[in-house]
Amino acid sequence: MKEYERSIVEYFQKDFKSDLISVNVLTDSFITSEIVRSGLTLLPFLVIGFVIMATFSSITFSISATALKQMNIHKITLAVMACVTPFMACGASLGGMFWANFRFGSILCVTPFLVLAIGVDDAYLMVNAWQRITTHRRKMPIDNVNAEVRRRITEMLVETGPSVSITTITNVLAFGIGALTPTPEIQLFSIGNALAVVVDFIFQVILGKFFFIFDSGWTKHVD
Repeated sequence: MKEYERSIVEYFQKDFKSDLISVNVLTDSFITSEIVRSGLTLLPFLVIGFVIMATFSSITFSISATALKQMNIHKITLAVMACVTPFMACGASLGGMFWANFRFGSILCVTPFLVLAIGVDDAYLMVNAWQRITTHRRKMPIDNVNAEVRRRITEMLVETGPSVSITTITNVLAFGIGALTPTPEIQLFSIGNALAVVVDFIFQVILGKFFFIFDSGWTKHVD
């Protein structure tokens, strides 16, 4: 059936010619293919946006770390992962939606851009708090390195947790209201964004700790 519909569309688009009749073909398979095609046109912009954001984050993280005498290679790792984590969250959340039989919509291609902005903003808060805590704690004697790393991570999460959590909650509530609207595309868009924001929060709290641990090992040697 899809092949038949596709052949009809191709005939009226390429072969049919008339000065009197204007034919517009609308089928489910044609709409789906157009949605996929328009969504794929956004892929280059995702790559460009990731490169720009990762480069900017690497530069700013490096400048801040150098000023505080904490510069190491893992500052670049933190900057890159701050941009990778939102895309991982989008992949996990949207993949879960499709697995749960939600339909695909081209409007979901906007989700990675929104989650990237939210995720990088949270990462800046966490890195800034981590560097400030490291500057304060390095002046104190260290008896146990592992305990010191846990203490720094705990202080960082305590300091940034409310801000990051409130950001996540407000975004989820905003998109939750959008999910109640009768427009199907807005519902799909809101549900996808809400799930992606929640997954990004979980990934940042869980995965972020490991990269801060790596950073603490190098910072210890710098100290």
